[in-house]
Amino acid sequence: MRITLIIKRHWFDEIKSGKKKKEYRNLTERLAKQICTFDESKKMTGFKPITEIMLYNGYHKNRPSMLVECVGIEIERDLFEPEFEVFVFLLGKVLESSP
Repeated sequence: MRITLIIKRHWFDEIKSGKKKKEYRNLTERLAKQICTFDESKKMTGFKPITEIMLYNGYHKNRPSMLVECVGIEIERDLFEPEFEVFVFLLGKVLESSP
C-alpha cells in the first residue's frame, strides 16, 4: 500500500541522498485514518501495510517526486513538544526519483 506526503526541499534532498532515514508527521486524525487500523470501539489496533511513500516537493505542477520504501511506522513523543506524539515513518531505499 502506498501513501503520499508533501515535503520541503531540504528534507526531500536529505532523503534522496540517504542521510535522512526517518520522516516525522504530527499525529492527526486525518493521517491516522490513512495509515492505522481500528477496532469497533475506534481504538487503534495497528498500522495498515504501508510499503511505499510517494514524496512530493511542493504543490506546483512540475514538482520533484520520489518513491521511497517504507520499512515501518512507529509512534514517538515529539522531542520539542513532549505532550504531543508523532508518527515516524522508517524509510528504506529510494525506489524512483524525478528531478
